[in-house]
Order: sequence, then structure tokens, then C-alpha cells
Amino acid sequence: MVEDHKRTLIKSGMIIVVATFIGRLFGFVREIFISAQYGTSAQAEAYFIAITIPTILIAVLPGALNSVCTPLFAEYKAKGDIKGLQGLFNTVTSLVLLGSLVLSILGGFFSAEIVSVLAPGFTGEVRELTIELVTLMVPAITLIGLISIFWSYLNAQQHFLMPSLGPLVASVIVIVSIFTLVPVYGIHGLTVGTVISFLFQGLVMYPTLRKSGIKFGLALQFKNPAVKRFFILMIPIVLGMSINQLNVIVDRMLGSGLEEGKFAAYIYATRIYQLPIGIFVGAITLPLFPVLSKYASEQNIDQLIATMWNGLKMLAFIMLPVTAILMILGEPIVRLLFEREEFTRESTIETNWALMFLALGFFPYAARDLLARVFYSLQDTRTPVIINTITITLNVIFSIILVRYLDQGGLGLGMALGGFANFMIMLWAIRRKLGLVVDRQSLVEIGKIMVATISILILLIGFKANVSYNETFIIELIYMVTMMMIIGVIYIFMLHLLKVETAKALLNLLFLKKSTKS
Repeated sequence: MVEDHKRTLIKSGMIIVVATFIGRLFGFVREIFISAQYGTSAQAEAYFIAITIPTILIAVLPGALNSVCTPLFAEYKAKGDIKGLQGLFNTVTSLVLLGSLVLSILGGFFSAEIVSVLAPGFTGEVRELTIELVTLMVPAITLIGLISIFWSYLNAQQHFLMPSLGPLVASVIVIVSIFTLVPVYGIHGLTVGTVISFLFQGLVMYPTLRKSGIKFGLALQFKNPAVKRFFILMIPIVLGMSINQLNVIVDRMLGSGLEEGKFAAYIYATRIYQLPIGIFVGAITLPLFPVLSKYASEQNIDQLIATMWNGLKMLAFIMLPVTAILMILGEPIVRLLFEREEFTRESTIETNWALMFLALGFFPYAARDLLARVFYSLQDTRTPVIINTITITLNVIFSIILVRYLDQGGLGLGMALGGFANFMIMLWAIRRKLGLVVDRQSLVEIGKIMVATISILILLIGFKANVSYNETFIIELIYMVTMMMIIGVIYIFMLHLLKVETAKALLNLLFLKKSTKS
């Protein structure tokens, strides 16, 4: 029974990985077209500031609604109370749409003030252009509210595919706008295309929503006990996730004061950084959250902690080698992805400088989301807010100090150091709340993964010495793919020699074998 449950969990994760990977792949194609069109120019920097608010909302709302609504929707579904479920869904929909509509209106009126806060270093024509783009972008706020509702409900009903494919559709729309709107309207056309992409991201989920038996409607049932619980749980989670996004705001504020091109380079570095984060973290934490909630409701603390450590081992298995690869081979990877037309050799060097420091934070950043969901499963939304407030403060301090010496690299290192602080404090808080949570066997296994990562790190240094920057795109691509395949085989071989159980479970799934008992 336990093994079947584990296999189901891994399969759910694999579905999300595949769907998210396709979406992220098209997202990268989108970024490639944007980089080729605008490089690290002032126009690119204005556009990146304009999409800051939608970026923050898309990072906060879906995750917050999922964390709160998953147990509430599941409770009604378990009772067979479809009418109550419909009422709760309609009330949540009404509240989110109303709030996002108000924010859109305020954003339109105060676009100049928003730019003054987000980009105090922008002056003259760049500032005026940024204000225009922010004004065009504000309707996206309402659309993101709609996306968040659909996304959270479908995930609560364990429909993971369409929400994961939504970004793919959005990326395609942006790419189309580059060929249709940009030649006529320039960077303004790209901004309008971005707004339209959010609309289509919501539309692609709607048919699945209807098939699930729920009807889209508006209602306000404030007397419903579940609505009161929604507010009680939602407010601290939104505050906590919003505090996380203070990093984004501070990065923009500090980045706008750098030399032209360095802030845009940092944004391109974060795009590469977010690729493995977006693919693998959600694939692990989303299927784990209902399991954590189940064990928490049953007061089965031992299984809750075991599930947490299983998640941490999976994250280490993926994120540690990714860290090694991007730290050593970041420059040829950036060149392969972006260096063409307006994205110059100098742009590649500046982007890699930020990426190298950002890569240090892969594992702690990924672990933060998992550990926060341990608290959410225990219906404790207050502790993550407190911890995030502390670590974001540290992050801001690190960034302010380091950006003076490392430019955009300082922003990346500040984020990584904040991630490490968050990870350690989260573990300490879980231990204080639940008692002894140290799993020596899991720590040993993570240690083995680190040993395997160090072995490929040495090989990567050797590979980098043979990288040529004068070859054609196809030759560089073949060399990079071949190199990654060799590194992957050696990494798996080392894990096999070290008898890492997490790797065995994932490989057994791929080869359609039954998992070995852990």
C-alpha cells in the first residue's frame, strides 16, 4: 500500500515535470526571441520593470490559493457537498476578481509612482518609456487573478496537466506578438502581447474546469464557515509569499541604479535560474502537499517527517548537480541560449556573472517551498511568515552590501545567502514544533548525492577547458548535449555505486519496475 502510494506520488510528479518542461521550453524560446530583439538595452530594462507586478502576482496568488483552498475544496469533495463546493468556489472567485480589478485601476492611476518605487535609478526617456509600459501592463493584474483561481481549483482536484501547460500557451502568444505587433508598435507591442498571453493562459484551463463539474459564477457567502477559514488562512500566507517577493522589488530598485545592460543581464540570468526551479520544485512539492496534509490531519508525525525528508532527498538529487553545471558551464550555456543579434558577447559575460552566484541558491531555495508546506499542512501559516520576514531582511541587507562590489553578481549572491538562512531557520523551527526531526539515514543519502555532485564538478571543469567560442550554433549545441549526456551517465553511475535509494526509486519508475522498499 505504501509502495503503491509512493509510485503514484512519483508518477504525478513526472506528469508535472513533463508538462512544465514543455512550458518552460517554450518560455525559453520566448526569452530567446526577446533577447535577440532587444538584448540588454534600455528598452529591455524598461520592459522587465513593467512586468514586475504581474511577475509578483503570478508568484504569489496561485501558490497562496492552492495552499489554502486544497484542504477546503477536498473537505467538501469528501463530504459529497457539491453545492457547498460551488458556493465556496464562487465566493473565492468573486473576492479575487474584485481585489485584482481594484489593483488594476490603482495601477493605471499611479503608474508613475510605481516606476519611482521599482526603478528609482531610471531617468529621462527610459523612465518615461517605463511608465508607458506599466500603464499598458496593468490589465494583466485582473487576468492573473482569474488564472490563479482556475489553477488552484484544478490542482486541488489533482488536475495538474492543463495548469502546467498554461505557460506554454502564454509563451506562444508572446512569440507571435514579436512577429506581428513588435514590427509595428515596438516594445509597446511586446507589452500588449504579454497582456494578451495572460488571457489565453486562463482560457486554456477553462474547459477542464467545466468538465470537473464546477460552474464559473459570482457569489458572496460571508456566512459560510469555510469562507471565514479561507480569510484566516489566506491572509498570513499572502503576506508571507508577498514578503518573499520583496526580493524582486529590492532587486529592481538596486538593479535600476547599475550601468545600462547589467540589470537586464541579471534578469536573463534569473530566467535560466528559474528553469530548473519551475520544472522540478513544483513537480515535487505539489504532489507532496496533499500527502503532508493527510498525515498532519491524522496526527501521524513520523510519516509527516518521513515524507518531508523524501522530498528533500528528491530536491537534492536534482538541484545539486544543476548547481554544479550552471556554476561551471554557465557562460557557454548563456551563449548557446541567447547570444545572437542584439545580445552581444558582452551581454553573455554580464549574464553569466549573475548566474554563477544565483546557482549557489538552487537547493535551499527549492527546499524552502517544501518546508513551508510542512507548516501549511499543520495549518500553521504564521511561522513561515515570521521566518520569511527574517530571511528577506537578511537578503536585502546582503544585496545592498554586495551589489556595491559585485554589481549584478551581488544581487545573485544576496539571494543565495538568504536562501541558506531560510533553509536553516525553517529546519530549526520544524524541530522545535515537532520534536526530533533529524533523519540520519536521509542526511547520509544527501551526503552521498553531494559526493556524486563533486565528482561531476571535477569533470565539468575539464570539459569547460575544451569549450570553443568560435564554433557554429549547431556544433556548440551538439557538444553541449553530448557533454550533458556524459555527465548525466556518470552522475547516475556514481549514485548507483553509492547506493542512493532516491535515485533507484526514480530509475525504477522510468524502467517500469517496482520500487525497492526503502
